[in-house]
Amino acid sequence: MLLPFGSEYRVREKGRHIKAKYDLRQITALLKQNTTNGAYVTNVESYFNFLGVSEGDFTWHTNGQGQILDPWQTPYRIEIFRQTNFVIRSAGTDKVFGNADDVVFNSISNDFVKP
Repeated sequence: MLLPFGSEYRVREKGRHIKAKYDLRQITALLKQNTTNGAYVTNVESYFNFLGVSEGDFTWHTNGQGQILDPWQTPYRIEIFRQTNFVIRSAGTDKVFGNADDVVFNSISNDFVKP
């Protein structure tokens, strides 16, 4: 059964949001193992070296600079505060950070939050 264009788009975007949340949960699990004060970690090579794990164990896509990409092909923003608190952001559908379609995980609440 074919879905109308609008429905196909909504289904595809819902799948991308689910994938972004899955990625953020994976990144969160690794960051909870080892974080440092004030670090910004988006480069895959330094990220995996920092955590001491293998990149091949995960399903992330990267760009030419080694940044982990969200399902919309925008690098995730990972900001670490203090020793164990962090926020991970996906820019969402419009590829612009800081608006309503962003996918944001906050380690303090241990959940997804509105931007």
